[in-house]
Amino acid sequence: MSKRPKDPYAVEPRKLDSGRWKGRVVRYDPDTGKRREMTQTFDTKKDAKNWAEKEAAQYREDPQRTPLAKKR
Repeated sequence: MSKRPKDPYAVEPRKLDSGRWKGRVVRYDPDTGKRREMTQTFDTKKDAKNWAEKEAAQYREDPQRTPLAKKR
């Protein structure tokens, strides 16, 4: 019987030296149980936090999904 992977969660955004913000989401691969981290940079802390929370919520709904495409 395989262990249920832990729920994904958003990590508080981190300010980079460039002045931009890094949003991070930690999730666990449902097949291997290994920890995976997704990151993306944004101009504002609010944007980084919103992205991370949205990604984490979508992974909770469907753990097999692929990450959202980056918007440029």
